Order: sequence, then C-alpha cells, then structure tokens
Amino acid sequence: MKSLEKEIKHIAEELKTQRDELKVRLHLANAEIKDEWEVLEKKWQGMKNKNSQLKDSAGEASSALGKDIKQIGIDLKEGYQRIKKALH
Repeated sequence: MKSLEKEIKHIAEELKTQRDELKVRLHLANAEIKDEWEVLEKKWQGMKNKNSQLKDSAGEASSALGKDIKQIGIDLKEGYQRIKKALH
C-alpha cells in the first residue's frame, strides 16, 4: 500500500504544479476553456477529499479508494494537458 500512496502523492504534486501554472494563464482564456477548468476544479477537490479518506482507511477499502484516486489523477492530467494545449 505504501507504494500506491507514494505514487498518488507524486501524481498529486505534479498535478498541483500544472494546476498552479494554468491558473495564472486562465484569466486570458476563452469561455470554453474556463468551463473545462471548472469541471477539473471539482475533480481536483474530489481527489483531495478522497486522498484524505485514503489516509483514514485500511485494507481492501483503501486499495479501491487508491485506484479511484489514481483514475481521477489521470483524468485531471489529461484535462490539464488539453487546457495547456489550448492556451498555447
């Protein structure tokens, strides 16, 4: 389980960096990009909440929760990449 937690922490750190960079550039973005950003912000909050739950859970539940968090991270990464591409 420690390996999964480490992987999730790494994913979250990368996403936070991407998120912070994109947030700065969003004020110039068009409405479509801003709409996608809002969807991703909700996923980001969900990931943070699930990550907190992961720390409090054990066994099978934590494994399933870890997989959910990892998938949200993948979705966020893809979304941030789409926004980054649109901003260039």
